[in-house]
Amino acid sequence: MFGSDSGATATATATATATAGWWVAATAAALVFGAVTQTWATKPSWKLFLAVVPALGGCLAVFAGTAVRGDGTRTALQLSTVLMLATLVTMAVFSRYIRRQSALIRSGRAARTTTQRQVWIFLFTFFVAAIAIGAGLDTLLSG
Repeated sequence: MFGSDSGATATATATATATAGWWVAATAAALVFGAVTQTWATKPSWKLFLAVVPALGGCLAVFAGTAVRGDGTRTALQLSTVLMLATLVTMAVFSRYIRRQSALIRSGRAARTTTQRQVWIFLFTFFVAAIAIGAGLDTLLSG
């Protein structure tokens, strides 16, 4: 009644659907990341640059790294999505600090020097956010 390849076809369809979900997630994360980073522009001429280059550069770097290692497109999409969302969550956590630093720069003063402790707290927050987002998205978008 069923052909011997019906299981393979169902698996291929499920994989394609899951990969499509990762494409949507990666695109949405890159768009939001670009929208957030362009708000940091201290000059109007930098808005477009900050809206496009960091998100596109991050995605290209992840895709290049996964291609060198021989990983597939889905892995690159997963890494790109998780890294962009983890960065956004970390920026949200430290938004008050980022706003103060941006205000100093916009007013013509120098930004305050970041302490080593602040850098470690930022990195730890990013790490925790990346692990949580990666686990959550894998659960939601697994095929």
